[in-house]
Amino acid sequence: MTSPRLSFDTDTGNAYISLVEPGGNHVAISVPLWPFDDQPDALAKIVLDFDADGRLVGIEVLNPADRVLRSELLDDLRG
Repeated sequence: MTSPRLSFDTDTGNAYISLVEPGGNHVAISVPLWPFDDQPDALAKIVLDFDADGRLVGIEVLNPADRVLRSELLDDLRG
């Protein structure tokens, strides 16, 4: 079983939670979680990535990721 991996891009401030093995292009469609009425602000920063079979392969957290993810998740990645 593949463990989720978190990466952080210091240039963009985006984070990515990968749910599949590295390598290859697994993403067939990306679905942003906006716009919805009365949504928490954090939802506007999340994009779900699905493969061609409709399985969730990753979660992108847009800049600034630290407003959505707990700081202890990102601290080690920031170096």
